[in-house]
Amino acid sequence: MTTLRSYSYVFVLLAAAVSLGCPAVRLSAEMIWPDTQTLNPNAGTDVDSDYYLSWVNDGAGNWVCVWCAAVAAATDRDFDILVSRSADNGVTWTEPAVLDPFADVPPELEIEDDFHPVVATDRAGHWVAAWYTHDNHGETIGDDTDILVSRSEDNGATWTSSVPLNSDAATDTTGESSPSLATDGNGLWVAVWSKSLTEEGDRDIFVSRSTDNGATWSTMELLHPNLATDTGYDSLPCILADADGNWVVAWQSDDSLGGTIDEDYDLFVSRSADGINWTAPAVLNSAAAGDPLDDKSPRLATNGAGRWMAVWYYGVYEVDYDIMFSYSDDLGATWTDAEFLNTNAFTDSGKDLYPVPAADEKGNWVVAWQSKEPLFPLIGTDYDIFFSYSVDNGEHWSPPWFVNSYAWDPVDSRHDRDVEIVYAGDGLWRLAWGSNFDLGWATGPDYDLMTSSALLVPDGDQDADGNVDLYDYGALQRCFAPGGSIEVGCYTFDLDADDDVDLNDLALFSDSMSGPGV
Repeated sequence: MTTLRSYSYVFVLLAAAVSLGCPAVRLSAEMIWPDTQTLNPNAGTDVDSDYYLSWVNDGAGNWVCVWCAAVAAATDRDFDILVSRSADNGVTWTEPAVLDPFADVPPELEIEDDFHPVVATDRAGHWVAAWYTHDNHGETIGDDTDILVSRSEDNGATWTSSVPLNSDAATDTTGESSPSLATDGNGLWVAVWSKSLTEEGDRDIFVSRSTDNGATWSTMELLHPNLATDTGYDSLPCILADADGNWVVAWQSDDSLGGTIDEDYDLFVSRSADGINWTAPAVLNSAAAGDPLDDKSPRLATNGAGRWMAVWYYGVYEVDYDIMFSYSDDLGATWTDAEFLNTNAFTDSGKDLYPVPAADEKGNWVVAWQSKEPLFPLIGTDYDIFFSYSVDNGEHWSPPWFVNSYAWDPVDSRHDRDVEIVYAGDGLWRLAWGSNFDLGWATGPDYDLMTSSALLVPDGDQDADGNVDLYDYGALQRCFAPGGSIEVGCYTFDLDADDDVDLNDLALFSDSMSGPGV
């Protein structure tokens, strides 16, 4: 992997001195993203860009990452789905390979583009990937966009040839897009996607199910019958399931729900207790009835302990977008009033887009997104990857800060985008995204996949070993400066957030010491 010596630790510490427009809530942990690395091992030699990644792990150290990229030297710049695997919990990755064996057929049969893949696993050895294609699949389906699906039973090493997922692929003339996959881990897989019903633009959400790990899929149907009579543009669905067989789908739509809300984009949600029968669409964002601004691109996560969270971006096109969140403690039946997640929402002017959430089992949440906000002048207005975290189940959030360690590069044409986040277990969080920054001056000007990982470090745990111990006490002594400025590397000891390290911080530190040697 190509690496770049990181300045992110210094920048995270400097964040305490940057005014972000809202009073910060003191959180009992710090999150430091140590450096940025390339995920695709061929980043230094490939010449075509890598886009729209999706990745997932099985909890046993195996990871699969899929994305789309132009095939080198292909006629008409054909995009295919690539795959890379990791067997060491995301530390190292295999060389990218074309996922779909069908993509290797003679070029006269497969020359059109494949885009926006998603991948899911049941954590029992089965992996399923889906994407949408412009190809007619050897003249077996139409020339409109359709959804293809492939599966693997060897942790992504080999994949079955793709087959159409939408059952009308051979006969329809309107396009599918934006597939999303989920499984309850108990044998049921559900796919949702957006489909044009008319060439005039009405789109609706469709669903299909598999009980044989993606080998076959049920006949597609509308997620709920009332979608057949609406006139809204329903798109970008996201599906999530828990181990108890509860399912939630969220999507964006400009439908008015029979005149009960405005016709700007709002978020809809539908639930199921069996993956078969779904509730009628309901509004997720609480201000939908009187808010003329757009709510877009919902993503869902659950902590496995009953809390489900939705995040999305909100605002006015070409003016400002910010990150919103809402959570549900009753399996998506009701949702809290939407709130801003980025604490600088009332003072920033840069667009914050496409948030993604993740949670662990201890009440910690991390949300990442792409943003053009210049938190300070050095990072410019190009897109960078921001994050915020909560240690109290989403009640309070840290001020936004950036992950990509080269964010100080202010060139407006070098963008970081399309971030995905996964909780990797044992307190570890991993991010991946696409970037055209020349990382270490060895990746070239094309887009490649970047990755970084971090721990949520408790306050006072300067060495990030999971304990507030005597080593950290020695570091606190070196940082002790009542009434003085905080030195770089010492912000973790400002436990009362009063901008110095004094006796009050020492008392709080003593109360938090956890050993060993305590």
